[in-house]
Amino acid sequence: MNILASHGAADERVLVYETNTLFDEKGSFRVLQFADDAVQGAIDLQQPDRILFEYPRALIHLIEHNSTKENNGGDDIFIIGHGIGTLSSYFADSNCVTAEISETVVQLSQQHFGWKGSPILIGDGRLLLEQEQRLFDCIVLDAFTSKGNPQHLSTVQFFDMARAKLKRQGTLLINVTNKGKLDVRSNAIYNTLQVVFPHTYAFTLQAAEERDIRNSILIGSNHPIRYRLRSMAGFAPYHPESGYVMYD
Repeated sequence: MNILASHGAADERVLVYETNTLFDEKGSFRVLQFADDAVQGAIDLQQPDRILFEYPRALIHLIEHNSTKENNGGDDIFIIGHGIGTLSSYFADSNCVTAEISETVVQLSQQHFGWKGSPILIGDGRLLLEQEQRLFDCIVLDAFTSKGNPQHLSTVQFFDMARAKLKRQGTLLINVTNKGKLDVRSNAIYNTLQVVFPHTYAFTLQAAEERDIRNSILIGSNHPIRYRLRSMAGFAPYHPESGYVMYD
């Protein structure tokens, strides 16, 4: 492993490094990683335009397949959580706004991952979304702490506000890491979504063991959710267990 940058200490550490192996794949990769060893983004140095991870590919399909007819492509998108800028780069031709709490993450994405998107709003994503005056076709929540999805981005009050910022047929998509339908926390997020949105759906990647950590995508929408399973990059529908509802 060749370390290119290291910022912060202990729980706040952000690392950029190059490696010849990433999740059992051989090659040449550059990785952005947080202190808890959670990989936040990576590029294939031999194919920089390739989207390595399944979850952004699935999110892209869901955004495009559920875009409204009047704009034909989900023109107005608000993203909370930048990483290396995979989603905002893909939707560079749309009216895409990104909120990122860490200025260091933005700087590293520019210096080491070639990100050249539109300006990013630095600050808490909830407050920045609340301040927006326009409505969005899609809001994407891709923000994590060492404990998972932030509590204040998972409550009835937050989802109420997010729904108010969506167009009539708008969609909220949430990337979570969990243990599938056995995960109490993500089940609570999904149950909270159901309180606010008339249509909800959940997808997850398959894992070798039931309790293995994997990515899942939770959706709340004002309209029935459309998708093509063959375009979901290995994600499949699942039914989260009943759980508690989160409030501020």
